[in-house]
Amino acid sequence: MPDDVREQTNTSDLVLHRTKVITILWLVGVIIIVLWCIAADKIPDKLNEWGDFAAGAFSPIAFVWFITAVIMQSYELRQQRLELKLTRREFELNRHVLEAQTKEAERQVDLLEVQTTALRSTFEKAQNDAAFDAGVDFVSSRLRQYPNAWAFGVWRKGTEIHTRGPFALTSNFYDDLTNSMVISKTARHLRGARRTYFNEYEQTILRPKYPHDLARIFDSVKDSTLRLAKLPEEYWLRLRIAELDDLYHYMASIEQYIEWPTEIEPFKLREGEVYGEWEKQAKGNLQNPAQNP
Repeated sequence: MPDDVREQTNTSDLVLHRTKVITILWLVGVIIIVLWCIAADKIPDKLNEWGDFAAGAFSPIAFVWFITAVIMQSYELRQQRLELKLTRREFELNRHVLEAQTKEAERQVDLLEVQTTALRSTFEKAQNDAAFDAGVDFVSSRLRQYPNAWAFGVWRKGTEIHTRGPFALTSNFYDDLTNSMVISKTARHLRGARRTYFNEYEQTILRPKYPHDLARIFDSVKDSTLRLAKLPEEYWLRLRIAELDDLYHYMASIEQYIEWPTEIEPFKLREGEVYGEWEKQAKGNLQNPAQNP
């Protein structure tokens, strides 16, 4: 209990105690007067005289208690005001505490948002890294599995003028190469072989010796390259370093001369399709800068 409230409580108790003492002393005095009157044989004979005596004897006591009640009530009102003041002070303190708790909660929410964003970014990057590595591994494994798939019969006007064509690979072509180097070496080989083909084999068609193996390579390159081209821009450079975009481009330029068996549907690779996908994404990022990686 605060000192001011405790002081008012003590003062109120003191006033009440003194009033009780005065009342007791007054009653003792009245009794003494009555006994004296009896001893002196001065007792009033009439009832109204007794009433006047009682009224005169007890009216001061009533007045004293009236004054005491007023004083007590004033102290109680003052104490209530102090309690209200203390209550307001407590409310004010509680308000400050709530404001501090609210600010702390907001700070925690902001921290959680930052952590969530960081975790989401880390998770997305891990997913994209895994997708990129899986795409490169998929293409590389197909290239390693089917090195003979690049053997073509070169035909002109119904006559096969070459039984393997300029695109055929040697048996040890992929020895001691990493997956990304398998792709880049194949792309460079196709670039040179394509130049030879255009210069030496005009007006010819290519009939694959192992069409189903070649179809598996075309399928892996088309699917993986277009998927990886849709990854964020930070992966475009990795795609170009692996030369997977070049491999796709050279295979697209060669396919227009390939005559697939009837059971194999042409893949219809388009030159520049990868760069078109990148350009489309770049325009989308410019229109939605908040989504830029």
